[in-house]
Amino acid sequence: MSQYLYRYISFETFVGMVQKQALTFVLPKVWDDPKERTAFYSFIGKRENIYERMMYLAIHGKTYAQCWTQQEESDAMWRIYSYGNHAIRIKSSRGKIGQLEKVTAYDVKYVENPEEVGEKKNYFEALTQKRMAFEHEKEVRLINSYQFKTDEDFERHVKALMIVSGHSGRVELLENLFPKLPLEEQVKEVISLLNIGENSKNTKDISYAHINEFIEGVMVHPMAPTWYVEIVEEFCRKNSILFEGKSVLYTE
Repeated sequence: MSQYLYRYISFETFVGMVQKQALTFVLPKVWDDPKERTAFYSFIGKRENIYERMMYLAIHGKTYAQCWTQQEESDAMWRIYSYGNHAIRIKSSRGKIGQLEKVTAYDVKYVENPEEVGEKKNYFEALTQKRMAFEHEKEVRLINSYQFKTDEDFERHVKALMIVSGHSGRVELLENLFPKLPLEEQVKEVISLLNIGENSKNTKDISYAHINEFIEGVMVHPMAPTWYVEIVEEFCRKNSILFEGKSVLYTE
């Protein structure tokens, strides 16, 4: 039997997810805990091969993640993700999550100092380390990472990284990558290719429309008012989603 994973979200997020039939992943740079970001750069700094380093930097700008948990229910999770006592807990199985296109689920490891991940050899280990202070979350991180299509695709990304890092031959590299565009457009193309800067795409939708009954259950916050529970129940009914009711965590 496949293990269930859970995600605590707002009702607005839940509605949007159902209407789009997609999960919204985010870039690591917008994660709340800055220690997680420094863990990645520590990992990059340990790469002796310059091309390997550039490869991970290019991937990092196009790697998106979403947090789920093995924690079926707890006081801490409902309080942290309360949304004014209107939180929704959805669940899905590892088997169905494994059917998401180009998405892999990694169990987060909790360590004293995430920056020590620099010694690790696996890029995804660097993205799945958190401080012990977050251990109560029992997080499972879903990751969607860019995959180079060809050797030429990899070379384009490396050249783009050399340009933004101030390489002495950056003008020649620009002309080589985008020979028919004016300078301003060339710069925009480089930024877009690497997905960096103020206009980077911080989110990415991953469709689950091809997975039958992906959402296997919905539960409402244990302190939610009756009228709100009824709204969620009706929305689930109209969308053929199993409604598991209001949590009884605080019920005698």
